[in-house]
Amino acid sequence: MLTKELSMSVNVTEAARTEVLELMKGSGYKNPALRINMNGFGWGGPRLGLVLDELEENEEHVLKVNDVNVIYDGRLKNYIDLKNGITIDFRKDRWGSGFVILGGSTC
Repeated sequence: MLTKELSMSVNVTEAARTEVLELMKGSGYKNPALRINMNGFGWGGPRLGLVLDELEENEEHVLKVNDVNVIYDGRLKNYIDLKNGITIDFRKDRWGSGFVILGGSTC
């Protein structure tokens, strides 16, 4: 079941939306979602990762952002500036392309 969690702010840019939706089409998942994982800590706060995953009915921290289902680790609320939240972007430059997570760490 998709629930709205209003205390965490996540933004998905148009560039990221386009790339994620294209990846979701070919994923084979019935109900695909972008999962934000917390992968330990660095000197500036939590280290975050992105994974394309299946949205399960019992997921607790889910947002629908710019047509993308986003699942996030509930522990992030302790380490992210909730007012400014995080932004998921997709960038292409002369060194390559990929997703970037920008966010206001409280650390």
